[in-house]
Amino acid sequence: MASSAVADLLKTFGSDPSLFAQAPAIYGLPTKLEPSASFTRAALSTLSDPYILFANFEYKAGIPGHAIGGWNDVVAHAEQNERSTMSLTSIEDAEKGWIRTIEVYDDVDFLGPIMGDRKTIHEKRNGSGDAGIGEKEVWKLKMVAGYLHKEQNKS
Repeated sequence: MASSAVADLLKTFGSDPSLFAQAPAIYGLPTKLEPSASFTRAALSTLSDPYILFANFEYKAGIPGHAIGGWNDVVAHAEQNERSTMSLTSIEDAEKGWIRTIEVYDDVDFLGPIMGDRKTIHEKRNGSGDAGIGEKEVWKLKMVAGYLHKEQNKS
C-alpha cells in the first residue's frame, strides 16, 4: 500500500471526482470465455498511450455462432494488413448472445480508413450487412496510473 504506484493511483482517484460519479460497468462472466481469434504485436509494450476499445455487439438468437466467423476473419485481416492495430481479440459469449472485441491501436486516426474494409470482410462472411446486430456498446479506454480507465462517453 505504500508503493509509489498505489500512491499515484490514490492521487489520481482524489484529483478527479467524476471517476466514481457512476457505478462502474463490471463485466464478470459466469464461465471462462476463450478468445475465438486474437493477436498482439510485440510493439504494443512500447506505447505510452495506446488507443483501446472494448466493444460488445448483441445478436439475435442463434446469430453469434454464425457471426463470430466474420469477426475472426477481421482479426486475421488486421494481423496481416493493419500495422497500426497493435492487438485485436474477438470473443463469442454464446450465453449472452454477444460478440465482444478488445482492440488496441497506436493511433486513433487510423480507425476511420480501416472500418470500411472491416465491414466488407464481415459482410462477405455473413451475407447481409446487419447479420442480426442489435445493441452495440463501444467503450474507449485509456491507461491511467497503470490501470484501464473508461472515458465517460459511450458511443
